[in-house]
Amino acid sequence: MFSVIGDAIFLVAFALDMASRRHAAHALGLLLGSLATGTVMSLLLGGLVADRFRKSRLLVVSSILQGIGVGGILLLGRAAPLSSLGICTLTIGLGEGIYRPVYSALLPLIVDKNYIRAANGLRSSTNRVGAIIGSALGGLLIGAFGVRWGMQIDLGTFVVNGILLLSVNDSPSTSDHAVSACEEAHAGIRHVIEFRWLGAVMMQGLVQ
Repeated sequence: MFSVIGDAIFLVAFALDMASRRHAAHALGLLLGSLATGTVMSLLLGGLVADRFRKSRLLVVSSILQGIGVGGILLLGRAAPLSSLGICTLTIGLGEGIYRPVYSALLPLIVDKNYIRAANGLRSSTNRVGAIIGSALGGLLIGAFGVRWGMQIDLGTFVVNGILLLSVNDSPSTSDHAVSACEEAHAGIRHVIEFRWLGAVMMQGLVQ
């Protein structure tokens, strides 16, 4: 919930911060594209590593990556070269892409199997509510205190998120590490090809 609210605040703050640059629309489009590229790149990686390492620790790594990206933007400032800011947004995207599949894999490990459906429903609801609250809160905070405050709050949510995740007592992965990541990826691709509806659903989510 903290990270969802923080992400929504960041998007509002970042868009307003970039609005003061020359060719603001061009700059914002490139930087958001860099963020999306990082997310897609690590989304695939996240699915492979989720069963190989302790999931709560992977989520901590995700928070660290996103925190580094937001912190870099704060340090560099809006006038920094687009290439430097692009590296920061790419880093944020890498962290975000790891978070999604790993969090989905963690949930069944910490929730009783009888309540997994309810937990998934609660997660979906809190994500939507958090995004709405974050966007509204971001507008209020930025209007009152400025853009940098919004980004600093987002950075703070990653710190809180990381600390909370360190207390999660999930078991280390027991998957068969004799199977290489490349073999797992190849098997996954074959599965998607065999069941074409899976590919259609994945493409729909990517476009959305």
